Amino acid sequence: FENTGEVVFACDSQGRLVEINPAALQVFGCDRPEELIGKHLGRDLFLDPQDYQQIHQSLQTEGAVHNREIQVRDLRGEPRTLRISATALRDQKGNLQGFSGLMRDETEIRRLEEQFFQAQKMESIALLAGGVAHDFNNILGGILGYASFLKMKLPSDSPLHPYLDTIENGARRGAELTAQLLAFSRKSQGRSRPVQLNRVVREAHKLLRSTIDRAISVQLNLEEPLPTIEADETQLHQVIMNLCLNARDAIPDPEKGRIAIATRQVTLTGADQLKHIHARPGRYVVLEVSDNGIGMDEQTRQRIFEPFFTTKGKGKGTGLGLAMVYGVAKHLRGFVVVDSNPGQGSRFSVYFPASHKQECQASEKSSGNLRGSESILVVDDEAPIRELFQAVLEEHGYRVQLAQDGQEALELLSNPSYRFDLIVLDMIMPRLGGRALLERLSRNNGHHRVLISSGYSNQMENLESLIKGPIAFLRKPFRVNQLLQLVRELLNKPLPA
Repeated sequence: FENTGEVVFACDSQGRLVEINPAALQVFGCDRPEELIGKHLGRDLFLDPQDYQQIHQSLQTEGAVHNREIQVRDLRGEPRTLRISATALRDQKGNLQGFSGLMRDETEIRRLEEQFFQAQKMESIALLAGGVAHDFNNILGGILGYASFLKMKLPSDSPLHPYLDTIENGARRGAELTAQLLAFSRKSQGRSRPVQLNRVVREAHKLLRSTIDRAISVQLNLEEPLPTIEADETQLHQVIMNLCLNARDAIPDPEKGRIAIATRQVTLTGADQLKHIHARPGRYVVLEVSDNGIGMDEQTRQRIFEPFFTTKGKGKGTGLGLAMVYGVAKHLRGFVVVDSNPGQGSRFSVYFPASHKQECQASEKSSGNLRGSESILVVDDEAPIRELFQAVLEEHGYRVQLAQDGQEALELLSNPSYRFDLIVLDMIMPRLGGRALLERLSRNNGHHRVLISSGYSNQMENLESLIKGPIAFLRKPFRVNQLLQLVRELLNKPLPA
């Protein structure tokens, strides 16, 4: 009775508590038994009085209830999920004198189940989003590529430039949407390297001051020093911006608005896994963005990471910002915790696994000469993309052969009449895909320079072990200068002996 972890209780015939064990104090959030003794189960503790009526009826007619789930509210006002089993206590005439039994707290189990089902739903949505974004990227690839190619061929004073700028800008906006969809689906990973979160926060803060109404206070509270995190800096910058812009849009009165950006490091233990399904023991760097805006109800909180879900008015949001935050955190083996209630603002806490590596900032590369005369094999199943590659590369002096899938490319590579200095390769194709082609080439011990061209940056995973030669990645959709720069860089690198 005293040591069990389950609530042991007894009630009188009216349903008032007359006896409880110490476990009841913890479950119902009180310090002394007197705070619970005399409380009526149905009126004071059950969330739905009808649950109590049904239990009381079963005790009257059947003499017992077994393992029934109920919802109660503890003395702090917090809802809890319990399972109750009880037996009727009767006098010699069979009249109900009261009942006693056990209640088992399953609140944490139910919460973890909900997180699990939510995670499964998000995985299904991510799979769909990734497929849509991939197809859309192929369409945008032709639009953006040909627009930038035409601009390159036209005189600088051509009256057509403004029209091509409009096409390019529209394609770029579309590319930004697909990039966020791919980040959500974790098929666009970026280039991860050790990054100091505080430095990126300060850089984003400078940009925010020109983006957010100056009447809104934006405060920084950054813990120093912090370990690095391994992430793509551009994606990390987008995470900060998306969270802050979401906070801005939740503030109805800018004059009273406050946004706080904080960082800290924490160490999670096994016990933290009971609080969040994605938590793993270890050191984390935490980014917190909080606001004093309108807050969210439970129904909204359940859906905020779904792509295209938004509570903003028409034209005020794509519904992809928080989806992107979720996807980036998940890819980095982190997770997001949201605390919010209507009228009480919101706090988003993004947990990133800490790294022991030192930050090493990337250096800018100059364009230099982008022409050449080497032989290049372009492998892509989309005819407009193949033709774009051919037109751009031949315009800059290269000799180009085309293949519409890996099987056709393999036949060309096996033909002694052809010798290719570089392979430009899509990864997702019918018959024989890009990875399968590289596996075949690896078995033949051939040395090749390879430029992977794909909308999915995760297609680069484990390719270095397959390719005996220089490798680079060109994200679709791309601009012509990006293509030419990477082609020239790869061709300037020697093949292994």
